[in-house]
Parts: sequence; C-alpha cells; structure tokens
Amino acid sequence: MEEELTKLFEKEIAFNRVTEEIKQRMEASKTFCCEAAFQCVDDWSYGFIDRKNLSSFFRKHNYKASRTECLSVIRRFDLDGDARVSNREFIEGLTPEQAYSKVMKRSEMMHASRQQSPIV
Repeated sequence: MEEELTKLFEKEIAFNRVTEEIKQRMEASKTFCCEAAFQCVDDWSYGFIDRKNLSSFFRKHNYKASRTECLSVIRRFDLDGDARVSNREFIEGLTPEQAYSKVMKRSEMMHASRQQSPIV
C-alpha cells in the first residue's frame, strides 16, 4: 500500500511541475490575460465556471471531456467547495507559484549541464 501511495504522490508532483511550467509560460506571454481567459470559458456570462460551461468550452475546442473529467478540473480550481469556479478562484488557479524568468531558466539549465559534464 505504501508503494502505491508513493507512486500516487510522485505522479501528483510530476503533474504539478508540468502545470506550473504551463502557468509560468502563460503568465510570461504578452497576449495572455486571465480575465479574458475566464470570459472564454464563462461564455454565458454567469460570473462563474461550472461543469456545463466548462464542458461547452471543451467541445468548442474539439475535446470531448467526460462529466468526471470536467468535475475534476472544477475541483482543482474550486477553493470554497461550491462546485463552481469564480473569477478570483480561476485567476488564483492560473497564477504560478513562482514567476517565470528566462534568465533563471537559462541559469538552471547551464548549472545542470555543468554538473553532468566531466571536468577535464
């Protein structure tokens, strides 16, 4: 059981790393706007995102999400447990934990390559 739990946690960490990188790239983009993104999903102007308009958003973008998948996305963003994502919750969900910095990324890559290269 502990081995399976460890695998689950490892997958959760890997998922978080991937989504964090996507959030950082979106935030760094000059064309990305959280409010506009919210409106794209809340195209019925409810002032929140629920399973129905999330499902509609997916269909418009040629992705057939199941009811369970839509609810899973809602649960990740929904901070107050009302099964809806407010504008504030949406923005918080899209905000990366750390700001993206090309300089930092380049520095990390150079540091990692130095550690892997044998010293002659």
